[in-house]
Amino acid sequence: MMRQYFSALYIVALSLYILSHIVDVPEIGSEIRGYAETLVLYFFLASFAILSFSNIFSKWFKKERKTASETISENLKAHVFTTRIIVFIVVVGFPLFLYFNHSKDWGVSDAVVVAIPTILLAIVIAEQNVYTYLANRLERTGIEQARVAAVYQIVDTMLKDPTRKGIPEQYDIEELEHRLRLWEDRTAEANFAKFASQAIITLRSIKRNNATAVWDQFLDRVHTDLGEFVDSFT
Repeated sequence: MMRQYFSALYIVALSLYILSHIVDVPEIGSEIRGYAETLVLYFFLASFAILSFSNIFSKWFKKERKTASETISENLKAHVFTTRIIVFIVVVGFPLFLYFNHSKDWGVSDAVVVAIPTILLAIVIAEQNVYTYLANRLERTGIEQARVAAVYQIVDTMLKDPTRKGIPEQYDIEELEHRLRLWEDRTAEANFAKFASQAIITLRSIKRNNATAVWDQFLDRVHTDLGEFVDSFT
């Protein structure tokens, strides 16, 4: 709700500012407008500096361990934050720059004036492309995590089953093989596909030879390898 109020207030203030240039206003109105322009410019520069320094210092002093999903999410937020700043510069900062360039006679050439919004818009487009890539990456990471967790849960259940002695029931092995095969077929990661493929080959060899000792080693190895990945996103 507060965001809507601020948006409405900003639209009203911007409309009054534009109207003050269209209609004749008293001298006191021109002075107030000049003070407001200076205040807005200083407020923008100060806010940008404070947010920039706070972000830098928070990165330096924040030493906690982050999962892959949290890292991608933070990168997404950073790109959204950067895009909003650039859009604010285009919508608010650039008109102020044009006004001061005209009223204060800064003498900035037309080529530079045209280049500024062009460069800013190019940065916005690049940020949006990176945002789209990271969003897709985050979605794919979530899918991969679900697939790994499904295989890991089956292996973890087998290892922690108090009644387990040697190779488990046939349906347990078939379920594990089915999950590994789905993971191999649907994963977009080459390392995951290779891991699942090798696990399937080993599992079928164990079933064929009824190798109990190798089965225990196989379960421990898969549980350890997948556990490291599961720990990275939980």
